[in-house]
This record gives sequence, C-alpha cells and structure tokens, in this order.
Amino acid sequence: MNLANTSEHHAFNIYFINKFNWFDASPMATVSTLSTYNIAAKNVPTTLIIEGNPSTDANDVLTKKFGLKPNPNYKVILFERIQKRKKKSTGEFYRNACKYIINDKVSGNKVVITRNSTCLPYLVALKARYGFIVLFEAHGYHGIKTLPDLPKRRFAKWQHKHSGYRYVERLCLNLCDGLVCITKPQERLYKADYVNIPTVVLQLASKNSGHIIDEAVIQKRFEQKRVVYIGRLTDHIDAELMILAAKTLADQGIVFTWLGLKPGDIKKLQLKIEDMGAPKKAFELIAWMPHNDMIKFLSEKATIGLAAYKPTYRSAVVTCPTKIFDYYAVGLPVIGTNIPTVQDILKHQREGLLFDAEDEGAFANAILKILNDYNAYLKMHKAAMNAAAYFSWQNRAKRLLKFVQALNP
Repeated sequence: MNLANTSEHHAFNIYFINKFNWFDASPMATVSTLSTYNIAAKNVPTTLIIEGNPSTDANDVLTKKFGLKPNPNYKVILFERIQKRKKKSTGEFYRNACKYIINDKVSGNKVVITRNSTCLPYLVALKARYGFIVLFEAHGYHGIKTLPDLPKRRFAKWQHKHSGYRYVERLCLNLCDGLVCITKPQERLYKADYVNIPTVVLQLASKNSGHIIDEAVIQKRFEQKRVVYIGRLTDHIDAELMILAAKTLADQGIVFTWLGLKPGDIKKLQLKIEDMGAPKKAFELIAWMPHNDMIKFLSEKATIGLAAYKPTYRSAVVTCPTKIFDYYAVGLPVIGTNIPTVQDILKHQREGLLFDAEDEGAFANAILKILNDYNAYLKMHKAAMNAAAYFSWQNRAKRLLKFVQALNP
C-alpha cells in the first residue's frame, strides 16, 4: 500500500511520545514537532504526545512558534509532568499517553514511537497486550561497545557507565518492532552490541523552502565573505580552531559570525578571542534567535556555513549535525570536520569541503578555496539546494513510513 495516498483508508495511525516540554527552546521539542507534522502531511493521521498545559490551544502554538498551518491529520496532545524534588516525574505522563492511545477510536493499525528510553517498558506493554507496532527513535547510544574506527566513549563516573538508560534499553529494545537511528555510527554500535530487530538510519532534517534563489543574491552573499557557525558553545565545538583561522585570515576581510550563543557564552568567547590575539573586528557574536529569524539571517548575510567539531565520541558518533541542514536549506556551501557524522551528509567538493579535525591550516585553506572561486561556489550552492530536498522533513517522513510499511506488509 502506498502510504502517501491513504486519505480515505488509513493504513496506520502514528503516535509519537516525547516527555520534553513543548514550550521550551529545546531542539527536541522542535525536532519532534517537525518530524510528526510532516508525517501527517503524507495523509497519515499523526499525534504528538508531549509535555505541556492540556488547556493550551495547540493550533495557535503551531502557527506562532513553529510557523505551521493546522492540519486535520495532525494533533498535539499535552499532558503535564509532576515536579518531585529536583526532577519531573515521567511515570504518570507515560501512563496518560498510553491511556490516550488505547482509547483513541480510529481505524487501522496503531504505531507508537518514542525517543525516550524510559518510555520503552510502556511501549513493550502496549505491543504485548494490544498488538501495536512500537518503535524506538534513538538520539544517543547508552551502551559501552566501541568500534576500532570510532572515538571511544569516556565515562566520567561509574554511574554513567551503568546508567539506567543502558539497562532499560538492553531489556526492552529487542522486544520492539524496529529501531530508528539518527546517525550511521550509532546504528553500527547498536548492532555490534545486542540489537537484532530491523533498523533504519534517518538523519534529522530541516525545512526545505523549495525556492530557487536568484543568482544576484548568491553573488551578493559570495562577496560578503561572512563565515557563519550556528549553535551553542560546548566542549564538542572547536572554538579555538575558528579563532586561530580568524587570526590567520585577518587581512582577507573575512568575518566569522557565531550565531545562537547564550549571554554567558558570548562573554567567554570574547575573552578567548582576546587571549588568543585574534582581531575583534574579525568576529561577530550573536545571541540565540528564533529559528525563522536565524534562517533569514543565513539567507541574507551568510556566505559559508561551518560545522567545526572536535573529534569527540559525541560529535563523531551520536550527534546528527542539524546545522548543516539549515545551511543547505538556504543553499550555503558548508565547511565541515572530517568525522563520520558529518561525512554522512556532506560530500567533499560537492556541497562543500571537509577538513581534518583540529587542523587549523586545512580549515583556513578550505575557507579561502571557496571564497576565491565563484564558479565552484555556485556549483556547491546548487548541490546544497539538492541536498536540502533530500534531507527535508518531508522526505524523512516518507522514508519513515516506508520503514513502518515494511514491518507490517
């Protein structure tokens, strides 16, 4: 059955459970919303069950926060989580979610997905008692397996190595119908460890406008020489590499813009830039802004998008670099660290250039190579736009539904 054309006879009803608060700035709320909304756009009834005030007008939030139009195939159901001491309780939230799914009067099979490890026992129970199809969408890997070509996971404390997440996944995951991974290294680790159920790799995605950008706009971007990194300041981002490159390229008129910083991080970076002797005029530090405003900034002012990571376990194995999809969405060539998670979505000399991790010279040369050749820049722009179409939320939804269909032919 073609799941893209099931408006009259629905083959499936999709439910996605996420314990994160729908109103937080957390990317997990945004990712869950865009993912499920685009499943509904394929004419498949879809419900996102997420934390929030049940009296909220969900369609109003969809429009104002996410810029999405209400869809009759799409529902957002909100349940609150109770604060107990310093943590929020998840048990009642999961039970309410399960009751809603069980009592929802619909035709067709019910497919329940979660990205929360602690929800897995509830999914297994739903499958055992009601025959629902249940999937886990992994946004990490909590096991202790390592592979020769991947960075080893470092455990800061004994309890991190023996986390509850690890044991609940090991107990429940093979009782599910399928596993969705967001990076290829993550899938390899799960399979090498213990997973023997069907798996699929579906990287995260971004909005794809589908608009053709006028070449005069592309030419203007090229001439601005603004290299942009979007995201927070974390230990996995190679801020020192960017500062060293800015210092090396100080006489080239290149501006490095870091967009999406917390106020405290701006001060940290300012001190680091000063300590490393890079010129202040070479850097532009901008606080976090709503996603639509960020995309507008990239579209109007950015020349190149950066994905500069340190080769840590997290960046090379389990982090899907969604910033690259945002660069693609507006047709920006990308310069990225040559690590597995970036290699999966950025091909060298096609959508941009890869450079070896922590190699300041190679990084600076990659910037110059793109900025000194407009014809190559234009080709990378076109390749980035093609990549945006493939890695769109719409296409991800299509591939997810194809995976679900294969589990229940």
